[in-house]
Amino acid sequence: MQPNLLIKKKKLHEEIIEKINELIVQGGFKVGDKIPSLSYLSNAFGVGVPTIREALSVMSALGLMEIKHGSGAYIKALPSALDPTAGLSLNNSLELLHWYQYRRAVDVEAAGLAAENRTDDDIFLLEDIHQRIVNDLRYRGEASDFDFEFHQAIATATRNPVFVEVSANIKQKIQHFFELNYQQYKLTTSRKEGIIKEHLNVLEAIKNGDKQNAYKFMRVHLNNAEKKLR
Repeated sequence: MQPNLLIKKKKLHEEIIEKINELIVQGGFKVGDKIPSLSYLSNAFGVGVPTIREALSVMSALGLMEIKHGSGAYIKALPSALDPTAGLSLNNSLELLHWYQYRRAVDVEAAGLAAENRTDDDIFLLEDIHQRIVNDLRYRGEASDFDFEFHQAIATATRNPVFVEVSANIKQKIQHFFELNYQQYKLTTSRKEGIIKEHLNVLEAIKNGDKQNAYKFMRVHLNNAEKKLR
């Protein structure tokens, strides 16, 4: 298979995010400062106000900006003026944010269905994968491959062919999400142990047929992981 050499074209609001970051750095803005108005930014960058709003909304979701309705947008965190990979990091964070939104919609429900429909073979597989996650996190520092397999095994345990088919169809994209998730952030020892415990809680809830706790612990796991983007 030949590698995909096409350069991914940035969306307009992503370009505007970079422009706003440049404005913040070059203008000497500080955390807590109010940035120029929507109309000013629209005229300065030559785009419509809706595009500016979309860019600021994404920056707010990433924890870079605070939107105060009726007042304006205020800087919550400064972009790095020195890090040449800051743009890449921002784009990665945005991609991860989109995937977490998808996973909240899918993985939480999958965990509940798995608690209802799992078999002994499903539990055996999940326990085996969980032990591999433990080993990889403690001795290698990351476990993207087995983390991915754990969530795929939950999709299989739902006994819902749609979950299984959708997971199979976007397998490469999901794998990329897990790889990016582990690459983007250096995990502390406490966070590694937290990931291990969160997966175990989900596993035990599914094993016990406890649908509500399966929902709960999967949601907690995803929320804790997403906090790194805020």
